Amino acid sequence: MTPNHPNPRILIGLPYSTRGELLNQTQSLMAPILISAGSCYRAKRGLQAPGDAAWMAYSASLDSAGFTAMLQGGYRWSVDEYVDFIVQGGTAGGTRPFAWRWWSAMDYCCEQEIAADRAEVERRIDATIASLGETLACVDQWRDEGAAGLPDPLPILQGRNVADYVRCAAGLERELCAAGRDGLPALVGVGSVCRRQLHGPEGLLTVLRGLDAALPSHVRLHLFGVKGDVLGNLGSLRARVESVDSMAWDFAARMDARKAGVSCTVELRAQAMRDWYHRQVSRMNASAAGPQLALFGAPS
Repeated sequence: MTPNHPNPRILIGLPYSTRGELLNQTQSLMAPILISAGSCYRAKRGLQAPGDAAWMAYSASLDSAGFTAMLQGGYRWSVDEYVDFIVQGGTAGGTRPFAWRWWSAMDYCCEQEIAADRAEVERRIDATIASLGETLACVDQWRDEGAAGLPDPLPILQGRNVADYVRCAAGLERELCAAGRDGLPALVGVGSVCRRQLHGPEGLLTVLRGLDAALPSHVRLHLFGVKGDVLGNLGSLRARVESVDSMAWDFAARMDARKAGVSCTVELRAQAMRDWYHRQVSRMNASAAGPQLALFGAPS
């Protein structure tokens, strides 16, 4: 791919879906946000859009919360319920035709603590592919019923090694074509990368190089939850990366408060978010003209 692309966008992960000081800070920073579907789930009511939903105030993307769901034993909602929430909750109040910048399909992560052996990794890749097909069918049904402005979900690539991710990409493309789409869209998510090392057979850079070689030239990637020095080591792979998200600022704020023996107030967290974001933007701007994009340092 040509390297002449804008710098990857930084999406600030928010821990909850209602308005408040943290959302106010993202708006003052003019920073895009990522909200987890899990923050919209209530045990007795399912997925619910709160009356003061954060995404109605500012453009946001939605993560299906697959990793958290797996730690809790599986998704607590079906594909049908998820798409219903996207349609009905995403337009709550009628303030705009569709609330999300993008929304991710329900996927099945392959981290070691979730998928301990090769058979489980394969099963979860197949489940991710099947989930996209089911989701597209639900989307088409809603469109037939009048939800003309409903966009397709963000397909998510899953796997452990390069061959896994390439197989997943081929499977997702088959589902998209079977549903009448023109193959992979311009943006595709890459899951199960949050805790990865950079190098090695299953390292993030190895996976990205494999995807760069295998994917159509128009496809760019969103990397879920990456942190540390990932983007500072992308080199020419930077052209493939559209965006990243992180909530490292919140974890760092809690750790700093614990070490200092003080309460981790929302004001402290908001300040940590603001400082963290400014550091990332400064690093990105300082290195934009160089051969690499030194965006993330260790969370702080």
